[in-house]
Amino acid sequence: MSKVHIHLTAASSSSTTAKKKHNNGKNTFSPTSLKINKILKASDFVTVEGLDLNTISKEMVMTTVADLIRKHGLIVIKHGSNFNFHGQRQAEVTSWLSQAAGGSGLVYNNHMRHSKEEAPEVFRISNNPDEGIVGVGAGAWHHDSLHLEQIPPYAMYHMRSVVNDVPEGAATWFSRSICPDTVSDELKEKLIRLQGFYLPTGQKHSLYNKNLNTILPPTQYGIVEFDQEQFVRKLDDVEKKKLSYTYHKLLLTKTIPSEEEVENAVQNIVDNNIMSKVRMIEKEGIEKGYVYRHCWEEGDVVIADNLRIAHRAPSAAEMKDVKDLRILHRSIAMQE
Repeated sequence: MSKVHIHLTAASSSSTTAKKKHNNGKNTFSPTSLKINKILKASDFVTVEGLDLNTISKEMVMTTVADLIRKHGLIVIKHGSNFNFHGQRQAEVTSWLSQAAGGSGLVYNNHMRHSKEEAPEVFRISNNPDEGIVGVGAGAWHHDSLHLEQIPPYAMYHMRSVVNDVPEGAATWFSRSICPDTVSDELKEKLIRLQGFYLPTGQKHSLYNKNLNTILPPTQYGIVEFDQEQFVRKLDDVEKKKLSYTYHKLLLTKTIPSEEEVENAVQNIVDNNIMSKVRMIEKEGIEKGYVYRHCWEEGDVVIADNLRIAHRAPSAAEMKDVKDLRILHRSIAMQE
């Protein structure tokens, strides 16, 4: 498979403006000055105040910031609407997170390109085709770049432009993909044998990662069962719907649905649309504190442990409620 990411060089790592803003790598804050607030009662997600990604040094990113992400899974950094976080600077900080994860500074760059992108490693997403790539995410729960053989460790999202106090459609939802302790070894072994095919490469991943104790989303493009690397069978549409319902209950509510519940849920799906059931499960997860719905404000930066945190973007229907311009910059740190 051809390489789909690049190694940032000194020449491409920051613009003149960005170099001035981060003071040639000198620190302008102390880790002890950070104010950290927990977001959810049932999650470790936090907001971080007192951290400026334009002035932070490489050392602090690879230690303080990386440690915060490892500990909490997801951090929200509030900068305000005057925060000028250029795409080249975002790519540079992301390359440092790659190194913090044991990589060599690789940042994914094989996404769709736009004429207004600020760096080839930063994916520019918008609700206006003149400003960025539209229709990204489709409202499905996922981890970024599951189509790669090695799932990237970190993802960074910067809300470049949005109207504050926006309607529900402009939110992004996050939830830990850690497998609940109540899941039996039998079910875990079953999920290990089941492998999803992730586009556009057709890369296969088991739906349960034993080393990370995480579950991955089944894909509607194809789920197959293997036994000791030997192909057994391909799941049919009804089985895929049952598996999808079970996955979302595990991910979003940390509960295991009974066989009867799964059967009833699949039988009551309207117009073959499993997402209507997923939205109901999301509401339950929000009430229990397992799902975090981030309502964006301009200048927000969210950094997530992409191996252990699943997320979803607004669906096309939800985006219809967003009338004002929305621009999101995403970058992904690679391990190799």
